[in-house]
Amino acid sequence: MSGERDKTPEKRTDGRTMLAIRTLIFGVCVFVLAAISGYFVFGVITEHSEVGLSASGFYTIRLAPVPEETRSRIEELLDDDDFRSRFSELVGMDAGELFINDAGEGRIALCAGRFDSAGSREARQLLSRVRAYEHAGRRPFQGAEIRFINAGEQ
Repeated sequence: MSGERDKTPEKRTDGRTMLAIRTLIFGVCVFVLAAISGYFVFGVITEHSEVGLSASGFYTIRLAPVPEETRSRIEELLDDDDFRSRFSELVGMDAGELFINDAGEGRIALCAGRFDSAGSREARQLLSRVRAYEHAGRRPFQGAEIRFINAGEQ
């Protein structure tokens, strides 16, 4: 008889209420964990996009990737005072900031400048000037881009 009393409408309602409360608590816990995870992931991404990466390298303007075989010719250009002065005048930066970097897959890249942030005003202005540079009616550096260079890659 006592088993029949447990199945009264009040007991069934209390059971449903407890289930609803447990479901609500579980949903809140899942939401809180998702929010904490999202905050953590966003923090890691933000940290590595600027501050974390710049500690072990820098940003630069990659002018143009070219085959590794052209390295000696580019080194000659970088040593040529005439080229350096023309580049400095046209682009508005010291040619001493030019360097060669390994671009992977048997290619190297001529790079210009060193910046703490990809979004810095100086980097964006230099990128704009380099892309606008014209020689013999062509824009050889129109595809220039800002790239991160690890300290060990240089």
